[in-house]
Amino acid sequence: MAALTVLTKSLGYHCAKRCKISTFSQNFPSHNSRFQTLRTLILEPSLSESVKLNRLSDYDSAERKKMTAAEVHSFVNYLQSTFSLIEELQIPTIAVIEGAALGGGLEMALSCDLRICGETALLSLPETGLAIIPGSLAPIFNSAAKDIIFTGRRMGGRDAMSMGLVNYCVPAGEAHPKALEIAREINQKGPIAIRMAKRAINEGIDREMVSALDLEEECYEQTLNTKDRLEGLAAFAEKRKPIYTGE
Repeated sequence: MAALTVLTKSLGYHCAKRCKISTFSQNFPSHNSRFQTLRTLILEPSLSESVKLNRLSDYDSAERKKMTAAEVHSFVNYLQSTFSLIEELQIPTIAVIEGAALGGGLEMALSCDLRICGETALLSLPETGLAIIPGSLAPIFNSAAKDIIFTGRRMGGRDAMSMGLVNYCVPAGEAHPKALEIAREINQKGPIAIRMAKRAINEGIDREMVSALDLEEECYEQTLNTKDRLEGLAAFAEKRKPIYTGE
């Protein structure tokens, strides 16, 4: 968990210091400045180095145990807000899992829309073994998923896929190329349509049918008067690939 604190703080720091903001903020306005910088990190990274996580040693290695109740509450809220920001992005997000995604690491992946793992990856939600519960459970709320929550057992990539925790399981080391392949495929679609589809899915899933259909209609109307819709129709008639501009 200490590593996640470092990671989330590093994301905000590197975004504010090095990432491009102007172009992205024009297309995806946000009322939350921290939200905007995190979104920019994902779309327009200009980092020359990766965020590095180092395991703490000596007296620093029992950091969570030394936290007061107030510090734990603040820490958990910080993580939840970070994961919520990922969930609320207007664009599709893809988590690449190679190695271990345990506890908070898997919860962060569950905050994304799609998850791709290598077959040797290990996934687990071991929190009940520490007498607490994991967060970000909505994407995996089914009977099969209860098993890993109750037992905290670790599973490989193939098991995770059969349980519905991940969308794709590929040979070890190939998760990142697969994610790029899917991202490039998504990028060929109409940007406004993608945003509206994600909104309809995320907001409509918890609504009763009539309200969900109203939301669907509202999102559909957002695509009607766009240049991209006309381009899509023209490309179909001319039997060519469309060139979308997000307008």
